Parts: sequence; C-alpha cells; structure tokens
Amino acid sequence: ILFGVVVAPFVEELFFRGFLFPLIARSVGPWASMILTALLFALPHGAQNQWAWQQLVLIGMAGVVFGFARYKTGATTASFLMHASFNATQFAGFLLTR
Repeated sequence: ILFGVVVAPFVEELFFRGFLFPLIARSVGPWASMILTALLFALPHGAQNQWAWQQLVLIGMAGVVFGFARYKTGATTASFLMHASFNATQFAGFLLTR
C-alpha cells in the first residue's frame, strides 16, 4: 500500500508532470500537453489492468486532472497529492470490499 499510495505517485508525478509536462507544453501549449502526458501516463498502466479500455480511460482522465492541477498551481506537489489521494481511495475501496 505504501508503494502504491506514496512511492509510485511520487515517481510518476515527477516524471509525467514534473519533467514531461513542461517540456511538451513549450512545444504544443499546456492543454495539449495535459492530453499527451495523460495518454503517456495511461499506457504503462495497461498491462496491470489487462488492457481493459475502461480502466485506461479512467487512468487517462485522472492524468488530465493531475495535469490540470500541475498547470493551475505551477507545482508538481498538487498533482502528487491528487494522485496519492486517488490511489489511496482505490486501495480503501479494494480493502473494504474484501
């Protein structure tokens, strides 16, 4: 749970919203960068979700929201906190249904 709620969101947000988002935004603007980084964010989650398109759409949409938080605040901390909260909610739901 610690890995899924803290470590993975930290590393993923550093890479996707901390590094890629501003890099891509310089070329295509912030809105297109939100979409592109969300797509790139969803792809590595494909195998763990058996490539179920519904899960990938949800993860991609979450990536857009994380990117929007990064854009509006100018801080990767905001997207990290949202990502960690998203994952914690999923873990809680999983544990409550067991």
